[in-house]
Order: sequence, then C-alpha cells, then structure tokens
Amino acid sequence: MPTINNTNLTEAFTYINTGEVDFASHVNHSSTFYTWLTSNGNAITVQGTGITVNGSNIPTGGTITSVSIDLSNNSPLLPDIQITDVSFDLSALIFTAEAASAEAFWLAVLAGPVTVLGGATFETRFGGDFLNLSSAGTTFGSDDSFFGDDVDNCYAYGEGNAISDGTLVAGSDSFSGSFDVLFADVSSVTNNARLVGGDDAVVFTQDWTDDSFVAVFGDASSAFGTSTVICGNDLIDISVVTSTSATNQLTGDVSTVSGSALVVAGDDTLYGSQANDVIYGDVNSLNNPATLIAGNDVV
Repeated sequence: MPTINNTNLTEAFTYINTGEVDFASHVNHSSTFYTWLTSNGNAITVQGTGITVNGSNIPTGGTITSVSIDLSNNSPLLPDIQITDVSFDLSALIFTAEAASAEAFWLAVLAGPVTVLGGATFETRFGGDFLNLSSAGTTFGSDDSFFGDDVDNCYAYGEGNAISDGTLVAGSDSFSGSFDVLFADVSSVTNNARLVGGDDAVVFTQDWTDDSFVAVFGDASSAFGTSTVICGNDLIDISVVTSTSATNQLTGDVSTVSGSALVVAGDDTLYGSQANDVIYGDVNSLNNPATLIAGNDVV
C-alpha cells in the first residue's frame, strides 16, 4: 500500500509531465539503491535489495521498496517527495528519455491502494493508479485515498490522466481536504476506450481560498470518439467551501460528451458550496450523436 508524502516540496510537481520521472542518465548505484537523473533534472533514487545492472549501468533486477524524488537535484538528504511501501521489480521500468519511461514508472509505483498525503505548499498533481492507458485489455484500479491542500493547482486524478484504449474498471476512491481540480476517475476517455467508474467519495473538509473556483468531475471531464463510460454512484460534497469568488463547477458524471461516445450516468449525490456553484447531475455538454442514459441524482 504505497504512501506518497509531498510535504517537503520546494517547487511545483505534476505527474502528467513525463520529464519529471523518465530516465536521462545513470548517477550511481549499489545492490541496495539506484539513482538516475530525469529529463527535467530531477534525481530519483529507488531503494531495495538485489539490485543488478548491465555493462551500461541499466538495471537488470532488484526488488524496490521505496522511492524518493529530489526536484532539481538540489537536496538529496531531504527529497521533495518520498514514496514508501512500494513493491516492484526494478527491471519492470523502462530506462529511456521518453513517455513510455514515465508510464512504466507510475504503473509500478502506484500498484495497489495508494495514499497521497497533503501538506504541500506548491502545485501538486497526482494520480492513484497510472499515468495514461493506451493498450487493449482490462485494467483494475485500486481504492485510493487523497488528502488535498488549499494550494493553487492542486489536482487529483483518482485512477489516472487519460485512457484511449482497453477497459478500465476504476476503484472506489476517497478524497478529503480541498482541491483546485479533481477527476474522481480520469480526465478523459477517448477512441474506443471503456471506463467503468468507481463509487467515489469526494468530501471537502476545508475551505478553498487559494483560487477563484473549484471543479470536480465524478467520472471524467470528457468522453470522445466511440468511447463508453459506465459511471459510478459518486458522492461530491463541497459544502464547507465559502471563499471562492467565481463559480464552482460540480459534475456528477462526465462534463463534455462528443462524437459517438456513450455515457451511462450514475446515481450521484452532490452538495454545493456556500458560494456560487453550477451543478450538473450527469453531464454539462452533450453533443450529437453522442448518447446519454441519465441517472437518478440527488442535488
């Protein structure tokens, strides 16, 4: 059950930027650790046992139990992000400076139920299970827990950023604290991908004061192409929010549905804030010939 602790952040971090964690060059290693630099100049150190490398210092094996990320490679003794209780084989990662490297990194690190701790004072964007899914087959998400911060551009992706192929069966995630933008499952579903949404619980437990509005999407922000979204039965509650100056947006299922996408809406419960809100039980924008089967919501 990995735990992501970002309380030591000294600068912004967004996990959808592949250069934050990909492989640019080897730094050092032993049988118990391996350190590399990323395209963005971060230093990543994984620790574990039985680490081996080939003649080019590319890992060939090793069981990893913890990960640290030192943003800008300037504080190795106090890394910005510490990830504990992971379990994966180092050879499962892809040691190249490309998107596939970041995809493999997050898929390994985020395996199992993940806890993302709050406390950061800089922009953070984290997902719970993967970065993007673009291959056929079925992927099962875990039941992840997120604790957000009253910090501008604090984003959460319950499962991951986007799916463009295959089927994702999302976990039932929980979110507390407060967030700028929150996708309880994913940001987008495209092509012929299929999302089965989780029954997520989004309950803000603190006011949002760092930006003019918040936006919460129960299943996804958008569905395009010939994709299908079978939405979960979500709880969204931002009733503690009093300080936003613009209009908050709550969407129980999917905000924008286009192309030939099909959305089967869930039975959601949504509680607005004490400020200005616009609340959509199912979708915001349904564009022909996309199809919506409406849910039975409580607002």
